Amino acid sequence: MRKKIIRVVCMLVVIGLAACGGGGGGSSSGESATDTMTLTVTDLSTAVTTTYTEGGYNTYGYLDPNLSTYVTGSDTWVLLSTGSNGSAVDLSINIVVRGNTPGSYPTGTTSSSTYISYTSYTPSIQPYNSRYSSSTGTVTLSKVGNLGETITGSFYAVVALMSSPSNKRGI
Repeated sequence: MRKKIIRVVCMLVVIGLAACGGGGGGSSSGESATDTMTLTVTDLSTAVTTTYTEGGYNTYGYLDPNLSTYVTGSDTWVLLSTGSNGSAVDLSINIVVRGNTPGSYPTGTTSSSTYISYTSYTPSIQPYNSRYSSSTGTVTLSKVGNLGETITGSFYAVVALMSSPSNKRGI
């Protein structure tokens, strides 16, 4: 049953970036963002699924949910936050890939250099990380363009609550 649930939470993420350092394009005048990202998180113990898609500007002037990403000489970072009011967020998801070229990068052990972290800030801070799950996952970079170009890929991981590794979620 667990493997079936884990397979269900596999997802594809397609990210179109307007500029390195990301966030969305557009403006607070109601234009839509040029970046896109859809992310699904499933609690493996309850099978409750939540989907996030980068949205428009909220009343504080922040894209909500907000996507940002950047590629360095050796790493690729994808960050998603939601509930932003300028001083706090409700949820953040960070994908850190120790690579910047197309390929598959494993996650799921304390020694994995590629990882996915998931933090829920309500009702309390609950940090999850794929390094604590002991379940192997993968981040696949299909395409990494130059500055201002698209990054395309997919990822799958089980993240575990860092203070209680038996509490897991599929991302």
